Amino acid sequence: MVLWGHIDDSGDGKDILTLSCLIADSPAWYYLGLEWEEFIAKKNSELVATGRKAITRFHAADCSSRLGEFKGWTTNEDQIPFMQGLLSMMERYRFDVVGFTIDLKELAKYVPVSKPSPRAFA
Repeated sequence: MVLWGHIDDSGDGKDILTLSCLIADSPAWYYLGLEWEEFIAKKNSELVATGRKAITRFHAADCSSRLGEFKGWTTNEDQIPFMQGLLSMMERYRFDVVGFTIDLKELAKYVPVSKPSPRAFA
C-alpha cells in the first residue's frame, strides 16, 4: 500500500510551530482531487456569473480571514457554504492525521544547534 500525505504548518509566527499531516492512500487522494477541482470550478462559475473574480486555489488562511482571492466574500453567502462543501467532500474518504506542536523557545533552549533558526530546524 502506498500512502500519501500533505503537510501544512501554522503557528503564532514566533514562539509556536504546529505541523500536521493528512494521510490517505493514493486512490482517496485521486478521487478527492477530482471532486475538489470540480467543486472549485463550480464555485468559480458562480463567481464569474456574478461579475466576481474566480479563485485559483483554496487557501484556508485566506478563506477564513476573507483575504487574498477571498477578499469581498461574505461569511454566510460565500465562506460558510464553501467550507461546508469542502468538508463534506472530505468526509467521504478515510484519512489519518498526525500532528505535533513545538515551543520554539524550548527547542532552542534544549537543542542549542537550533538557536539560529528554531523554526527552520523544527
